Amino acid sequence: MRVLLHAIRGFYLRMLARLPTGELHTCLHEVIIKAGHCYGPMDPVSNIILNAVWYDAAFPAAAPPPVLDMISPRILARIESRSMYGLISFLQSRYHHLSEHEIVQCLFLCLLR
Repeated sequence: MRVLLHAIRGFYLRMLARLPTGELHTCLHEVIIKAGHCYGPMDPVSNIILNAVWYDAAFPAAAPPPVLDMISPRILARIESRSMYGLISFLQSRYHHLSEHEIVQCLFLCLLR
């Protein structure tokens, strides 16, 4: 699971590097924390951005979020864990015969490709 979390962290770091700094500091950080998951129809980095933008469009903030200089490592770890457990939960609901350990192994093998 740690290797899987490490790979997911890489996806989030690549996503943070791709986003414009101004929008990340002013508005995108909050929606990334709420809905920036790495699963979806595209590659993981694009899924994080797509999910965050969709959430922002579907549920706009009532008030503008505060300006932040960074997303703390603790919050980033929480987002990564949510993405990993979301992937595992989805696969468990789809493939009932697989244990959590087997699903983590399958996800790990997908990372190697």
